[in-house]
Amino acid sequence: MIVDTVCIGLSVSFCQLAGASEGVPTAAPGLSVEETLGAVLLRSRSGAPWNVFRASNAGAKPALRILLADKDAASFHIYAWRIMGYIGDAADAGGIENAILNDFTGVLTPAESDSITAMLDCLGLMCRRDIQEAADIMDRMCGVDYWKKAKFRWFDEERRLQPGFVYRSVFSALFAYRLSEKADLREKVASVMDSIEDPNIRRYAKGFTSDYLQQAAKEVALAERKPLPKRHRKLFAEKYRENKSLFAEKSELDEQETVFIRDVSKEAHDEFEKTKSAVIKGDYDALLNHLLDDGRIIDEKRLKRSWPEYEKDLAREQQLFKLLDDSEPSPRDYKVGEVSSYEFPSLDEEGAPVGATKVEPVSVSWRLEGSGEVGNVFFRRQKGSLTVARDGSLIVVMKKIDGRWYWNPFGW
Repeated sequence: MIVDTVCIGLSVSFCQLAGASEGVPTAAPGLSVEETLGAVLLRSRSGAPWNVFRASNAGAKPALRILLADKDAASFHIYAWRIMGYIGDAADAGGIENAILNDFTGVLTPAESDSITAMLDCLGLMCRRDIQEAADIMDRMCGVDYWKKAKFRWFDEERRLQPGFVYRSVFSALFAYRLSEKADLREKVASVMDSIEDPNIRRYAKGFTSDYLQQAAKEVALAERKPLPKRHRKLFAEKYRENKSLFAEKSELDEQETVFIRDVSKEAHDEFEKTKSAVIKGDYDALLNHLLDDGRIIDEKRLKRSWPEYEKDLAREQQLFKLLDDSEPSPRDYKVGEVSSYEFPSLDEEGAPVGATKVEPVSVSWRLEGSGEVGNVFFRRQKGSLTVARDGSLIVVMKKIDGRWYWNPFGW
């Protein structure tokens, strides 16, 4: 199953750096600006669509930077970062380094790991385009000492076997550097391997050779050359038009959109308060057919089959809400999108989605300011996900579908 989801953003430091412009974009022509932005919203479990990324339009950069500047849902930026690898410039490269070194702390969640991997890929692609800033950063990242100043860890090293944080990071940088197609890849790999003294790490890295990386690069190059079906383009353009507010500065919204956002935000907030009241009272039956899991409706058959498990999770949410009432978190940063969601049973031979089923909900989300302490206690491993920000703050996610409001419990 291929699932399409809406993306929203990353880091303030990145946004501040993104104003400068260096380097000349050399991405292959193909997609329009609208199609490029619509492509960001696609989610595929069958692998990254490199042909789509490579065909991106450089005119989409300003809107992508707006998208990437929102840090409440950084896990959804893996496609945006890779597209920026084909169209971004030196300022974007510097923003990535700043984000990696300063925006990630502690043990990474899976979503945070995906974000960093995508940022490294972005730098590797910029190296292919001879952006000197990216090349300088990758030179540093492909060295062991560089990663000693990072504030995050890929995993809990007290509970998992080596290779250890530093070498895990260097291997990730080298893997991203495969995308540069530069001749010095072999030299960089040899330098890292020669520095390894620990026999356990040597065993771990045995298969991590320059030949392996070059083969991985060839696979990406083949994927880049796949044709773009017309129906792909049509889908991307449609998705952008339905979700263009995600890419707009607040000052760009017209009066009608402003009124809509105000009214639907209030409606969503009121519905959330009703939902929270039902959870605190333990009236879980009132929530039946009003719940989301990872932003999608839980179908009735699945709900019945797994209800004991869901009920147990809702009891945890009850405890959480009681603690939140004590800390009195305040809602902040309402985000509204008329978000189209698609599910595709399969892909055809050209890699285009087949059999799309489309729903058109209104999505409203907001951060609960002051909820970070509680969020870190309950959802340490879910940080950087749909409902838990990287600092542990909780994010309320509500969707209105066919006139009915749905809530995505925290951590789901």
